[in-house]
Amino acid sequence: MDFISDLSDATRSRIRAKLQSGMRLWRGTNEYANGSHKPADPGDHGAGTYYTTSFYRARCHGRQPKQHVVTLNNPFIATDKCAYDQIEGRFDTLHAADRELASRRATWAMQAAGYDGVVSINERKWTKPPHSEWEVVVFPVTWSDWREKNDCISA
Repeated sequence: MDFISDLSDATRSRIRAKLQSGMRLWRGTNEYANGSHKPADPGDHGAGTYYTTSFYRARCHGRQPKQHVVTLNNPFIATDKCAYDQIEGRFDTLHAADRELASRRATWAMQAAGYDGVVSINERKWTKPPHSEWEVVVFPVTWSDWREKNDCISA
């Protein structure tokens, strides 16, 4: 299955290089005493661990966002609109009766295509000053590790 980005090769190469060397990103979670996390939802861009370049967006998902160094080698990189068209449009990750399964199917398809995550870029041109905000999804290496860390998918 092909996933087609709307960004230039040069832009994708620059973003990929940043992530290959490790990039500091925010993650907001509601952490439980045992260290597990409950995600806000199963994942619009697939099942995985979500990060953002925005402290304020991370804070929407947890009161005390933390920074993490995130490394990806080959993420699918696109604008927010294109990522939704490519992922949600094919797998119905927003409206499916079983959103968890839809998100997992999206991740499995992207992993089969060689991707280890997603970078969705939202151009916020209406803000002062205009800026872009990234949402970064790291796909799980193994599903059992991911299940333990995120505490949301039933076996």
